[in-house]
Amino acid sequence: MTSSSVPRLLALWSVPRARSTAFLRMMTERRDYTVVHEPFSRVTDFGEVSVGETRCHSPGEVKTALLELAQDRPLFFKDTMDFRYPAVLTDEVFLRAATHTLMIRNPRDVVASHLRVDPRAGLAAVGFEHLVELHETITGLTGTRPNILDGDQLVARPVETVRCYCDHVGIAFDPEALRWSAGPLDEWQHASQGWHDEVASSTGFTATAAVPLPASLQAIADAYVGYHQPFYERLRAEGRSQGAPGGLSDPRTAAGKP
Repeated sequence: MTSSSVPRLLALWSVPRARSTAFLRMMTERRDYTVVHEPFSRVTDFGEVSVGETRCHSPGEVKTALLELAQDRPLFFKDTMDFRYPAVLTDEVFLRAATHTLMIRNPRDVVASHLRVDPRAGLAAVGFEHLVELHETITGLTGTRPNILDGDQLVARPVETVRCYCDHVGIAFDPEALRWSAGPLDEWQHASQGWHDEVASSTGFTATAAVPLPASLQAIADAYVGYHQPFYERLRAEGRSQGAPGGLSDPRTAAGKP
């Protein structure tokens, strides 16, 4: 594929702790896309973020910077849905400019992993409710259903899942990108300890052993899972209706072909 034929802007929206950072690490290894790590969540959380050489102080500035940077070179960004992003939800031009994929994972594992890193995390930060709203908004404003990617399938069947993703978004599958050297990326330096430790020590898509939550957090975890489970099930059902490995739809079905 030539650089002129590939999508200029790829977006991956994920609930936190669903293995989206490992996916970004793979996209970095490809080296054919500029990769931007969590620009919307970072500007929302910290008040500023760099997108390329541009210092942004609002989600609106992030959108402009992403679109401008994607004109120079194809760009992939991933973000997490621990926040709601009204500036994205109301911007049809930006939503139409990107090819969107959403990432999910079993909420019990998402919540446990999230609370281990941030025991003070609130209910909304789990992100499934925000992700459903984004899915419905993208579908309603653009007429195109975002693909659904399952983080558990990604580590269970990485070759098949990533190949399916590449087919969908219209980029070449690069099997060599499924392996990388251990170590953190510069973009992760802002994060508190624990958020990216596992992917920083990894050399590919691998499942890690679950660590039990402290008993003091179990009741909170159960409540969070109970609230977000229906939103997860809606997205999971959408992914299954799309039909292919990892939750991604069959490209022929997405194109309206039998």
